[in-house]
Amino acid sequence: MKLLKLAIQETTIASTSANLTSQSQTTALHEEPSPPETRSRVAIRTGHTPTIASSSEAPENPHLSRNTDLNFLSQPPTRQRGRSPSANRDRVVFTTRFDDAEKREYESLGRLHQPFLRPPGHHASFPLPSTTLLLRPVPYPATRLLTFLVPLLLLCLPPSTAALTPVTYGAFTVTATYSVANQLGFFTANALNVTYAQIPNSSYGYAQLLAGRYDLLTGTIDNAVNLRFTQHQKLAVLGQLDGGAGLVVAGVPGVASVTDLKGKALMVDSPTSGYAYVLRKVLGLFGLQFGTDYYFQTVGSTPTRYNDLLAGLLPNGSAVYATILSYPFTAELAFVAGPNKPNILATISDYIQPFTSTAFQVVQSSLSNATEKALLTRVLSSFYAANAFLADPKNEKCVTAAIAKQLNVSAAVAQAEYVAATDPLTGETSQQMFEVSRQGLLNVIDVRGQFGGFANLTGFNFAAAIVPGMGQLIDYSIRDAAVNATSTYKPKCLQDEREW
Repeated sequence: MKLLKLAIQETTIASTSANLTSQSQTTALHEEPSPPETRSRVAIRTGHTPTIASSSEAPENPHLSRNTDLNFLSQPPTRQRGRSPSANRDRVVFTTRFDDAEKREYESLGRLHQPFLRPPGHHASFPLPSTTLLLRPVPYPATRLLTFLVPLLLLCLPPSTAALTPVTYGAFTVTATYSVANQLGFFTANALNVTYAQIPNSSYGYAQLLAGRYDLLTGTIDNAVNLRFTQHQKLAVLGQLDGGAGLVVAGVPGVASVTDLKGKALMVDSPTSGYAYVLRKVLGLFGLQFGTDYYFQTVGSTPTRYNDLLAGLLPNGSAVYATILSYPFTAELAFVAGPNKPNILATISDYIQPFTSTAFQVVQSSLSNATEKALLTRVLSSFYAANAFLADPKNEKCVTAAIAKQLNVSAAVAQAEYVAATDPLTGETSQQMFEVSRQGLLNVIDVRGQFGGFANLTGFNFAAAIVPGMGQLIDYSIRDAAVNATSTYKPKCLQDEREW
């Protein structure tokens, strides 16, 4: 029986690779096929964790292991992505195509083909699934036999594996609520196979959401406000997750205070992002003016900025001095050893409070589609149940063990992460039933407005625009259904909890 199970596993993997290879010659993944000049990796769903399909031409990276998750993989801004009609039909190759401007931008930063990896010896803040399968090219003659055998072998697989509904979830950072939902089975309890897609920067992430490639995204609510009100993009906010968990200004060892940033560069995702405006607000309170006393380096999302802060350099050799960080990276700073340990220069909640930060966001059209609405209700119900589990102090050991496994960090780091996630002022349990803080959202709008973030809006009624309702920026229809959904699921805590 063991030999049969092993044969099923190996044949299933080989068949997946073979089928993807043959399909790649006729079917586009998203739009039109891309030339095989720029390679990248993408996730293939199997079971409850994402796996990685790797081009056989990709160089071996000593930091990537069999436990490598999609969250370590860098995908710069992408216009079109598709399966390459490679002449070698024995390879599984996925390609990413850049236009010339994007190539120049990423080459200037040295980021082409740079995975989201932190330096050796530092804590890994990315989800590491318990099982990750690496797909390899399958010789073509074997595909005929596999095509015949796989349907028979799949009959031996547990029915629950095939019953899971695939969901693509885009996020900038791994939240504690996601860690609990993923590690403790809240997603699978709702028959969901959730693939976590690491977002490299806000432009790319929201382009994917608007193109329908993410079912759900968690990001700063400022992005939704900006895109909906200034660019007329139909985005909807389902609810708030946190109030800026762990938001701090952090600097390299040579920068001891905010005033030391005079004449320096600060790393941001985008100069017009919500966090960039927060930096301008806080530094302005210290008498520093953007463009005169300091400037921005456009680098990417928080995981990238954290790695560069620890390194003290961008991949192209440019010096870095400071950035804004959030959960889970802020808690990790206390455990960074050696001379490169960054300093916390300011805590955002000391200057802006309340502040609505991470929110659940979707394309508004999905709320008028019965099938998509039902799926989103199951997804948000999973997050809601996991968040309630996180909020219960009796579950501290169980939650901390789940965070440790998801982030692949030590018990001490996971405990610090738990404290940050449950902070009553800014943490993921500071809200009630994912309710958006009205004052927190008004503060977000006010900070953006102070620095010309709504320059094209004259006489706009923000107070009316943020009132929740059907078709509005904030739409609680999915949240209400998720909260009212009854669930008898009781998670079984990880065995690692016994070590705590």
